[in-house]
Amino acid sequence: MKRNFILFICLLTLASCNQNIGSASSSINSTNSSSTSSSSSNSTSSDKPSVNVDDKMYYKSLVERENIKYSTPLVNDPNHDIDNLEIFQLNDTHGAYYDEKDIVGISRVKTCIEENTIDPYATVKIANGDMLQGTAFSNMLLGEPAIASLNEMNFDCFVIGNHEFDWIIDTLGIYKDNDPSNGELNCPFLGANIVDKDGNHPEFLQPYTVVEKGNVKVGIIGIIGDGLESSISNLSLNGYHFTDTVDIVNKYSKILKEEELVDVIILASHAHDEDKNQQYVDKNDIDCIINGHDHYRVEETVKRHDNLTIPVIESNTKNGSMGKVTLKLNENNKMTSYEIKHFYPEDYDEDTNLKNIIEEYHKVTQKYQDSVIAHTNSYLSKQDIAILTCNYFSKKYDVDLVFVNQSGVRANISSGDITNGQVYEVFPFDNEMYITSIKGSDITKMISSKNMSQYYYNNNKPIAKGNSFDSSIISSDTIYKVATVDYLATKDYMTSYFSTKNNLFMTGEYIRDCAIEAIIDKYN
Repeated sequence: MKRNFILFICLLTLASCNQNIGSASSSINSTNSSSTSSSSSNSTSSDKPSVNVDDKMYYKSLVERENIKYSTPLVNDPNHDIDNLEIFQLNDTHGAYYDEKDIVGISRVKTCIEENTIDPYATVKIANGDMLQGTAFSNMLLGEPAIASLNEMNFDCFVIGNHEFDWIIDTLGIYKDNDPSNGELNCPFLGANIVDKDGNHPEFLQPYTVVEKGNVKVGIIGIIGDGLESSISNLSLNGYHFTDTVDIVNKYSKILKEEELVDVIILASHAHDEDKNQQYVDKNDIDCIINGHDHYRVEETVKRHDNLTIPVIESNTKNGSMGKVTLKLNENNKMTSYEIKHFYPEDYDEDTNLKNIIEEYHKVTQKYQDSVIAHTNSYLSKQDIAILTCNYFSKKYDVDLVFVNQSGVRANISSGDITNGQVYEVFPFDNEMYITSIKGSDITKMISSKNMSQYYYNNNKPIAKGNSFDSSIISSDTIYKVATVDYLATKDYMTSYFSTKNNLFMTGEYIRDCAIEAIIDKYN
């Protein structure tokens, strides 16, 4: 889901913070000796990615892949007549692979698909973005549980979403490097409109794929939504951008129809935009649109240029639902009508073989993931945890102001024991904390310029009144030490503040790690 620019802000007492530039610089640099970071205050926001992929590769190296046994895939029969093409889709799974108390595991998804398949030769399976990131289990293993699950379920493609960029998109190339020792994805990654400055796709990425289901030839175009660069850290974008989706869909729809000679065209877009969905079919013979990114169930239609009604579907996040579109085909393998359904994987049993595969990965992460770090007698909301974390960080680093985007805080914690895994779900993104020196007048300008209108606060020091930023709390001429996550600090409108000229300090600490420390400190 797009990360809205709504902040949690914690403001310490400002009376003692009338620093000049020199004292702010000295104070920031003094924290370097206690930090785990190797970055110096001369670092810039483009010097390095904040995510330490080496840690994830270490955990991946512990997986005993010789114990992983995949089911034998169905071999297509080109002479098998297909009357109804069955399209299953997942989107925004966000790391929900291991079945446990609050997570519907992927092994239930497999059973759900199989029990709702009428003709195994007629099934198309699409993973439509944001499949990897969101739990300690998947994150620690660089999303490999997702890769293994899609292989076991014989998915036909994996469309790139915005959170596939969290570890820099080129990192996913390891799943297409022909080296089974680090995991391989058996179907293609799709991202037709993801290009670098020279217009080139990442090497491992395809714009579309063509699959044969019985005697039907199916073309699938994969795109990421327009403007979703704003949901991705500039560090993680790594020079890539997203071209206009309508132009791209027009281009590849024509190729699929005129050169690949497909019978059916499916558009899988990691976005849900009713206007764009309509534009995609105004000139093209697209037969079905798969959406993602918004995390809610969608069953809609658009009217194609030839007046045929086209189905649009999206499923809930974290396996909350499983979408299926059935296309009725005529004797020429052309779509004439459709049916949309949603099923709920939680209602199904776990598939034994996929459960065993997932367990091999879980062995690696279980000790850390299930470790109890504290106990709470009360329910902790996202707001509670965010404020606690910001307060703790501000004291640890002697910072005046700490802010994080609300949508970077994803889960609540129920009363009872608190585990590392639970905190991972609260802060699922590998966001490093940055510290800088900013003049009060610039703080007001920085926040007001993005219309950041809702804030959480503590210590009776609100930094918002109603829906507007309360600049009266900030002294215009005072230099403050300000901290935020790299996701915000590296945005174009923030880099002038989080820069070397303002004594930028990269802490080397993820906000999640700070949250774990804060919870241990508070609840032990």
